[in-house]
Amino acid sequence: MAEGKDIFIYKTESARLKKEGPGRLYMLYGEEEYLKEVFQKEIRDAVFPDSAVNDFCYRKFSDTDFDRVSFEEAVNSLPFLADRILIEVNNCDINKLGEELLPVVKDLPEYCTVVFRQNSEFVPDFRLKFNKFLRESYSVFQFSVQPQNVLNAWIRKRFRAEGKEIGDQAIERLLFLSGVSMNGLIPEIHKIASSAEGETVSTADVDRMAHHLPEADIYEMVEHISGGEYTKAFALLSELLYSRDNDPIFLLSLIGSQFKRLYASAVAREEGKGAGYLLDAGVVKYDWLASRLYKTPSRFSISRLEKILSACSDADYRMKTSFSDSTEILKDLLIRIAAED
Repeated sequence: MAEGKDIFIYKTESARLKKEGPGRLYMLYGEEEYLKEVFQKEIRDAVFPDSAVNDFCYRKFSDTDFDRVSFEEAVNSLPFLADRILIEVNNCDINKLGEELLPVVKDLPEYCTVVFRQNSEFVPDFRLKFNKFLRESYSVFQFSVQPQNVLNAWIRKRFRAEGKEIGDQAIERLLFLSGVSMNGLIPEIHKIASSAEGETVSTADVDRMAHHLPEADIYEMVEHISGGEYTKAFALLSELLYSRDNDPIFLLSLIGSQFKRLYASAVAREEGKGAGYLLDAGVVKYDWLASRLYKTPSRFSISRLEKILSACSDADYRMKTSFSDSTEILKDLLIRIAAED
């Protein structure tokens, strides 16, 4: 599949929908659930502009009640008290079911709109005839994590709706701590705006109230290690391990990923490639994170980072193949890193 071929651009497609009206079929997939939900509702509103929704013209299927016969019957039903019918199919594995559905979607009535909305884990296989036909004949959109400028503008808009302003540094801190998922950011924005005393949300407000993703804590833990602050690093690791939600194998994968970023950054600095290299190489996705990674001082040489990555790989192998306690293996890894300093 061509890189970026299906990338959903909200302003473009929302404007097209308003101008041209709903199409016959949409497939919505990708990790950004919030925009999928927003656009699916816009399709629904376009099909039923006067809210003339009834059981004769609107059908919803999930993975538990979906089959070819029911789908074909819904497609071939006639609109009643409305100009069109809408069929929403949520979280069905069309990679498996597509072949038997292909004859149905090849002959959709003009008055019919079908929406296949896939969950964030679903990856369509475009080698399959069904998915390939959808892409060639209808509207297939990938809802990816939004670019930095789009996220920044959206976050400001959400805070203004809460009666608050927020600056660039506070936005970057929020994205760093709580991630870039719009669905995940909505409750964080409400919580921070409700608790902030001033008119402008500060980085301190974000630090105090924002939910910390494990990825953010691991990033800061590795920064402590890079700065020789091992006591802080061990304290943060203990906090992460205290939570039952944080599996040691998962935490190790995050640690390994962060040291890979440090390695890429060290190579970029040595070769004078600049922070932009980290973006171009896909090491990170955002300018501010690339800049932070590139400028953060590290005590580790490239050869030392190679040894640490090898130690991470060894620890991963031990966790997955031995009967040793994974938590102890993870603690031992940090001790090994500290002992070689």
